[in-house]
Amino acid sequence: MGTNKLLGRRLEVDEEIFIEYTSICQEKMTLNLQYKSTLFTAEDSLVRRFTNTMDGSQLVIKEMPGVEETYVLEEISYFQRMNGITGVLPLLGYWKENYTYAFIMPYVENTRPSTEHEIQNYMRQALEVLESIHSIGIMHRNLKRKNTLYCKETATFYIIDFGDAISYTPNEWYEEVGNVLYLAPEQYYGRNYNPLVDVFSLGIIFAELLFHVKHIIRPYNCGQFMRDLYSWQNEVPKLYNGGYYGGTSYMLTTSSNFWIKWLEDNPEERTRKGQLSPLDVSLYTEEAADLLDNLATIDPNKRYYPRQGRGHHYLRSRNKADFSTICGSTT
Repeated sequence: MGTNKLLGRRLEVDEEIFIEYTSICQEKMTLNLQYKSTLFTAEDSLVRRFTNTMDGSQLVIKEMPGVEETYVLEEISYFQRMNGITGVLPLLGYWKENYTYAFIMPYVENTRPSTEHEIQNYMRQALEVLESIHSIGIMHRNLKRKNTLYCKETATFYIIDFGDAISYTPNEWYEEVGNVLYLAPEQYYGRNYNPLVDVFSLGIIFAELLFHVKHIIRPYNCGQFMRDLYSWQNEVPKLYNGGYYGGTSYMLTTSSNFWIKWLEDNPEERTRKGQLSPLDVSLYTEEAADLLDNLATIDPNKRYYPRQGRGHHYLRSRNKADFSTICGSTT
C-alpha cells in the first residue's frame, strides 16, 4: 500500500491516479480513479470526489491528516460491525500513506429534504438506521445534518462519519463529544448518557427541516436553549392560541409551541443578507409537532426509542393530515 502518492497532493481536474487499498473485508484491491472535485476541507479532513474509470461509478476519498491511528482503526472496526446495515454509508476500503489514513466510500448526491413527504422519508429511514446501530451497541454521538446524506432522486438516506462513535456499555460514563448545536442535555452537561442522545440530535435536525432554518441553536445560546426547553417541557401542557404564523392560526400544546417561540426570539438563522425572512411553519403540523416533542425531550426517560419514533402516526401517514380542528381561518 506504500506506492500511493495521493494524500495531501494538489490534483488537476480529470487527473488520473492509481491506488492500492485494503477492503473492509481485508482484501488487497486496486482502483484507477479520475479526480473530479473537492467536496469538503478542514484541518483534519479533506474529502474529494473521483470517478472510477473501470466502471464509471462515483467515489469519495476522505483523507484524515493528524487523526491518531487508534481512532481510525476503531472507526474501521465499527464499519466492519455495521457492514450490511441499510442506511450506513459503507466503507469500501482504506489505506495509509506515511502517517495519514484515507477512506474510500460511495458518492451520494446530497440534497436537503424540503417537502413533507421528503422529510417523512428522511426521518423514517434515519430512525431505522439508529435502531439498527443501537441494536449492536454503537452510538454515533455526533449526529448533525452534515453527517447525514439524503438523495432525492433515489429517496435514500445515509448516516456518515463515525469518528466519534463508541460501543455502549450500560452505566458507563462517557465524555462530551459531538457538535454543541445538536447535543442532548445529558451530553451537554457531562452526565451519564446512552444511545438516546442520538435520538435527541435527530430531533434537532427534524426541527431544522420543519422550519426551513440552517440551525435551531447557536453556540452562544446553547445553555439558554436547554434552560428554556426544560422550563417549557415541565409546564402543564395546555391548548392556547399560538398566534398567527405564516397566515395560519395554530392551536398547539405548550411544549410544541416552544419551537415557534424560540425561533421568533432568536431570528439569526432567518436573516439573509441583512433581511429577516418570516418564520415558515407550513410543515409544522400537529403530528409533526408531537413527534418532535417526543424526540427532542429534555428527559431521556421520556424520550422515544427509535422503534417508537418509526411507529409514530406522522411517519405512517401518506397524505397531509386534516388540521381543520386546530387551524383557524386566514380570511
